[in-house]
Amino acid sequence: MKGIKFVLGVLVIGAVSSAPAQLLFTNLTLSSNSNLVSGAANNNLNAVAYNGTSNFLAVGANQVFVCGNFNSNQTWFAGSNWSSGHVLSATNGLSLDAVTLGNNLFVATGDKNAVFSVTNIFVQISGWTSNGNMFNNTAVSPGIAYNTGTYVGVSTAPVIGWTNAILSKTAFWPLATWQGQDVIESFRGVTAYGTYGANAAFAAVVFMVIS
Repeated sequence: MKGIKFVLGVLVIGAVSSAPAQLLFTNLTLSSNSNLVSGAANNNLNAVAYNGTSNFLAVGANQVFVCGNFNSNQTWFAGSNWSSGHVLSATNGLSLDAVTLGNNLFVATGDKNAVFSVTNIFVQISGWTSNGNMFNNTAVSPGIAYNTGTYVGVSTAPVIGWTNAILSKTAFWPLATWQGQDVIESFRGVTAYGTYGANAAFAAVVFMVIS
């Protein structure tokens, strides 16, 4: 795959700060928020993406999504900051396992490597589009990432797909090639990994079988 560099293996990345600081988490009980659609808070959320300024989008079981919109000095759990629903119809019962943001789109995938996208605007978070499937199979896609104009998705098949634009329902993503294909059982995740020269780089987490 020209223009994209992959790093395969178990990935652990950390950063060291000269001044130690405590990492704080806030537990938000979504089931108590009346702005969430019926049943949304009772489904598992599997992945979350951030737009870099104010919007968080989480996706999960039964094609559920939860979006939070936050700005400085506002109450985290204000009802007007939350939106939720099901990505298109929940009748398919697909589990969404990964989501990323690129080119002003949140793009989610998971069961059957189905692809869904929505514009990164809080008030329009309900306007989802079905973008078909990444691959010509029904394998789960547990990871998706965006870097410098390129989307990359990985599958348990195992295959890697990539595209410079979210394609129509009838088009599958071009497939990548990599070294060591004979020992890779499945891909479990992918993330942007800076650049390799002038090209976008990605790191994929894999499950390997060594005989």
